[in-house]
Amino acid sequence: MYTIKETSCMLNIPASTLRYYEEQKILPPLKRSAGNQRLFDDHDILLLKVVQCLKKTKMPIEEIRHFIDLYLQGPATVDRRRALFQQHRQRILRQIDELQQTLVVLDRKMETLNQR
Repeated sequence: MYTIKETSCMLNIPASTLRYYEEQKILPPLKRSAGNQRLFDDHDILLLKVVQCLKKTKMPIEEIRHFIDLYLQGPATVDRRRALFQQHRQRILRQIDELQQTLVVLDRKMETLNQR
């Protein structure tokens, strides 16, 4: 079991973000110490790593919560989780395409500026 401070340091996530995840029910209810301190177990750490990954891909919090809910329901939800990831993957591919197009324009502008 890990305290919020240990978890924060381990994952490089501010304690306030961990509290936010708990409030938003992104994590299942956390265990508490006798002094009512939040305690994280290895399963919570795994879920937090998944949340971090999804956040990096700009997945909205609501979808992350939905994914975690599905995950916690077990193997019966694998197809629904896969569909959620496929939809998100398509969004990411569109974003990559938009960024590549933007980069082309930026490169052209820089080339023009370099010619002056």
